[in-house]
Amino acid sequence: MSAKTTITTKVEVKLLLGVSDTTNDTLFDKLCAWITEYIQTYCGKKFIETTITDEIYNSSDFKFSFWLNNAPLASITKFEKKQSDGTWKTLVLDTDYEANLSNGFIRMYEIDNGIADLKISYKTLENVPADLEMVATQLVVSAYNRRSNQGVVNESLGEASIQWGALTSDDQKKTLDRHTRASSYMI
Repeated sequence: MSAKTTITTKVEVKLLLGVSDTTNDTLFDKLCAWITEYIQTYCGKKFIETTITDEIYNSSDFKFSFWLNNAPLASITKFEKKQSDGTWKTLVLDTDYEANLSNGFIRMYEIDNGIADLKISYKTLENVPADLEMVATQLVVSAYNRRSNQGVVNESLGEASIQWGALTSDDQKKTLDRHTRASSYMI
């Protein structure tokens, strides 16, 4: 099975909408990609398998231990510390640092003069919680349903009335907030 490229898929969206035809498949794919970027930006971390290249950290912000922006990790592919002469020294796991791949916690064994620029590349594992996938699916459906209502605040047909508000409901925001980078450090 290949890794997901979006938090939700057109299959999930079509299931929620009760749609079986392929007329809007391209649109659903684009909306799934857009909502994935929206959620990952909102939460400040990746949920789909991703390769992160040369993420920079400055130890003056954390001393000897810090959390990577994303977790869980499949592997750390490169970890370097900037030397005083401007070159980068490759750091060795269990010699220069320890890493908890499941939560992205890094503990440095030693940093010269207490301050260093660090550069790390790593691959994340897919980590899409079920509640987040459901919110993503709901947001795609909401965006799909709102296409023809852009800019409309209220819409009425007979006695029925729809009030179009923000894309994300308060309950959906609460779910997203539970998965933001800062709250995941407390796990």
